[in-house]
Amino acid sequence: MQKNAIPYDTELICLSTDIRVGPLPPGTCHSTELKLLPLAAGVLHVEAVRLVDLNTNEALDIRDLPDIVSFDRPAK
Repeated sequence: MQKNAIPYDTELICLSTDIRVGPLPPGTCHSTELKLLPLAAGVLHVEAVRLVDLNTNEALDIRDLPDIVSFDRPAK
């Protein structure tokens, strides 16, 4: 990785940057998984996940997200 490619305070990198769901009828929901790469151990926080409607270009930031717990793996 290039030096200074990520800020020093970055704790998580999202590896799932473009998930396409397709049309959802009103009142329905969809579950998906986001792949995250932790760069620190401990309780980590995702500030927001942005949903974008590609037809209307409307965006919605979801901010009430659970914290993520990351552990160091012991050396074998």
